Amino acid sequence: MTLDLFIRCLDTFGADFRRWPEEYRSDAMDLRNASAEARRHWEAARRLDTLFALDRATTRAEGAAPASLIDGALRRIRNARRPAIDWSWLFGRPMRAALAATFAAGVLSGVLIGPEPLAVRPQGEFVISFLLGDGATDLMEPLR
Repeated sequence: MTLDLFIRCLDTFGADFRRWPEEYRSDAMDLRNASAEARRHWEAARRLDTLFALDRATTRAEGAAPASLIDGALRRIRNARRPAIDWSWLFGRPMRAALAATFAAGVLSGVLIGPEPLAVRPQGEFVISFLLGDGATDLMEPLR
């Protein structure tokens, strides 16, 4: 058995060799006893199995205080909210004042330094000349 296969089986089946497939059990025990790194991975998996067992414990018998602490910690981790993007700065009073000042400056500059309005021909004159037949030449002429 290789160390990679040992670690993969630890992740899949846990530290208890009774849950492992029969063909891997003896080789896994031999590797755990022979290799310090395999023993370190097995110990970490055993601690994780212990935490999972404490989380699943439903009885509150004497000596279950560590289980309740771990259970509460796991519940807080599970229910923790991820921080979202905070858009509240966009709707605050300073931002509203800045947007209002920008709008007022735009309107004021458009009124004071805007272009001169174009002289527009009365609408009725164009319609009458178009209906009488000489409108074809009027369409090509620029505005007076």
